[in-house]
Amino acid sequence: MRIAIFSESYLAQSNHVETHISILEKGLQKLGHDVLIVSSDLEAEEGYEQDNMVFCPAKLSGSIYGQSARKSKLSYLKEKVMEFRPDIIHLMTFEEVGAAGLDYALQSDLPLAITIHDLQNALEGFGGNRAVNLLSKNYCRSVLKKAVSFADVAATDSPDVVRSMEELHVACHLSPIPLCIDPTLFHLDCAGEEQITLMRKRLDLGEKTGIIAVGNLNIPDEMELLLEQWAQVISSGDRLHLVIVGNGKALTDLQNKAQLLGISSQVTFPGRISHEEMPACYAACSAYVSASQSNLVKTSVYEAISCGLPAILFEGGASCSLISNGINGFQYQQPEKMAELVKKLTTMDAKTIDTMKKLVNKTTLSFTPEALAKAMVDCYKTASEEHFIKSKKKE
Repeated sequence: MRIAIFSESYLAQSNHVETHISILEKGLQKLGHDVLIVSSDLEAEEGYEQDNMVFCPAKLSGSIYGQSARKSKLSYLKEKVMEFRPDIIHLMTFEEVGAAGLDYALQSDLPLAITIHDLQNALEGFGGNRAVNLLSKNYCRSVLKKAVSFADVAATDSPDVVRSMEELHVACHLSPIPLCIDPTLFHLDCAGEEQITLMRKRLDLGEKTGIIAVGNLNIPDEMELLLEQWAQVISSGDRLHLVIVGNGKALTDLQNKAQLLGISSQVTFPGRISHEEMPACYAACSAYVSASQSNLVKTSVYEAISCGLPAILFEGGASCSLISNGINGFQYQQPEKMAELVKKLTTMDAKTIDTMKKLVNKTTLSFTPEALAKAMVDCYKTASEEHFIKSKKKE
């Protein structure tokens, strides 16, 4: 099968959507399918090809992806997709690139699959002044609703995304697919001692126990809440250090927030860390923490768990569905419980920590690229069958 996957951004692999596509691509290729990634690039002046990827130029925007494809350059993508001759179109985002993929599917009468991930752009727009925000919000909603209406199959790895769909008054059946990771990168022995030592220095951990949080810092709410909770229950004498990985327009505001709360010495903001360096980052820390209340699950939760880190999650977010309480993580309702859990880590001996990491890691062993690809291939087959039935009805 030849599959063209459309996404607004891809190169940085700094968000859930990009990581999901990378894992799906690996799985599909292992199963013998041909994949073309269709996306946009902020650094490009003209469209270009790179391996099994094609990009058109992008511009900075207030989108959750930090960029939007230049509409005047989208024709290049169409040319390259035509050369690829896909059997199915798969949309991962619903902005300019997603709209281009939708148009191509309709013009070429191809089966259309969509995966619903983060709907923040459709819910809230791109920010900025009121007029721009309203325009961007309406545009994203329009693309999403059109994609849903024409999709032959719709999938999600985050069941709670239904809440976002309801807010947008968009209804469709969503096929569940597993959240998966790349086990060649994220595993118990994912980094050597030298890598870990260098990363601990980079994260300014010293002799403290590192607690890691990973997120999109274009949307500051969850990290602001985490900083407030940390300030309430963790003191400088607890030998704990919070590491907030990610980049975005709210980074400076979050750094200022930590300073106002008086916890700057307890928090490191290393900015964006490449996907290839993240295993060492997890290995340098002892637990993953999140105060997210998002309807979107986080790949970083499973990545951390696969590296042996228990996930400590504020109750209510979609990512809570990923953990088995007391086995690979915990949920907390009050900051005091979070503090109790992370403080325990500072009292564990090496043998106990090693046993804990093996138990935590074991829970992710089946969530491989092949597992995601197999689930998605089933969706593609369903889409093809549905599209055939629709075509027959038109005749």
